[in-house]
Amino acid sequence: MELTGRDGGDMEGVVLDGRVEKGKGVVMDCVVKHGSVKAGDYVVCVDSGAIGRVRMLMDVNGKQIKSTRPSQPVQILGLKTLPQTGETIISTKDEEAAEEILTQHNKTLPHDNDDDDSDDMASIAAQSPIDHQITGTAAKITRHGANDTAQQSLDEKQHETSDIIVPLVIKADADGTLKAAKDCLLAIAAESSHPLIIHPIETSIGPVSNNDIILARESNAIIVSFGAKPLKKDMELIKKDQLPFCHSKIIYRLVDDTKLTIAEHFLPLQEVPANHGTAVVQAVFNLSGAKDGTTVAGLKVTDGGIHLSSRNRQKVFYRVVRKGETVVEGLSAESLKKVKEDVDEARKGEECGLELRKFYEFKKGDVIECYTIEMKKLFV
Repeated sequence: MELTGRDGGDMEGVVLDGRVEKGKGVVMDCVVKHGSVKAGDYVVCVDSGAIGRVRMLMDVNGKQIKSTRPSQPVQILGLKTLPQTGETIISTKDEEAAEEILTQHNKTLPHDNDDDDSDDMASIAAQSPIDHQITGTAAKITRHGANDTAQQSLDEKQHETSDIIVPLVIKADADGTLKAAKDCLLAIAAESSHPLIIHPIETSIGPVSNNDIILARESNAIIVSFGAKPLKKDMELIKKDQLPFCHSKIIYRLVDDTKLTIAEHFLPLQEVPANHGTAVVQAVFNLSGAKDGTTVAGLKVTDGGIHLSSRNRQKVFYRVVRKGETVVEGLSAESLKKVKEDVDEARKGEECGLELRKFYEFKKGDVIECYTIEMKKLFV
């Protein structure tokens, strides 16, 4: 297919992407549909309202060019603000003409029932404190004002529900990559088994700024940067404040890093039993003279080791299993002996006598398991 267009006159094109590059300012990628633009002309983006004087034109290879032709993809430097992907861009000879194009375009936009719409939006904003969020159980798209009242509402919602709200400050090096990063990060909650709410409190183009760091610190947010590496001074501030920070130029690595960071900072630790030894009851002895019916189990350790009170400074517990069913667990040892000698440990193959605190119902053949409770991080 061959693309053709009007060669002369003011340029009309479509914005492909926009970003901020160090030393260049705003860089816009676009494709020319009609006409031509050259350095010194003014351009206006009709939807975002971005206006600027063209400082430099470059082709797809980064080579500077004097003017454009129809169907040509180019980079334009000189805009004052970032454009939106997909909007129309038009060139003019001066700034006054660019402003006039923008004025005429705005007049074509619908403005009926502005007061009613404002009231409706105010009502929605008042009722909905959270913006752009997805949970693991249902999608929730609501609205969030960037002010102290809205932040207070967010905090209140965190206390009122069992949802785990994860605030993010999302940065990227271009408009297209920002949208891609945001979509992938929102999908984390939809794919999670936990009731997560991913809440982007800031999404913008460019390197992480001091304002982003302040916002993240005050909101307990994770800073997520896709390709937009912070300046050295800002990186030092992030480290000084010990803020959670994720950065990568590869999207799947960024998502994986963000998942690990969410797990570390927002998910509770889970108690997981870790078995260290197993023994089998070979005989049961009733202690003579014991008023409480104390019994001692004569054991043979079949795996690992059993311990009196602790293992590697962790408190140990005991579980009694009978015919595959747990009879009782969470017990502490009262004593552990080899023959008549008190010991702290019995290893595989050794025989010993075990007395458990407040448990007197051993039966021959019971399996005794010695374990500790470890705190494990959950996965998103």
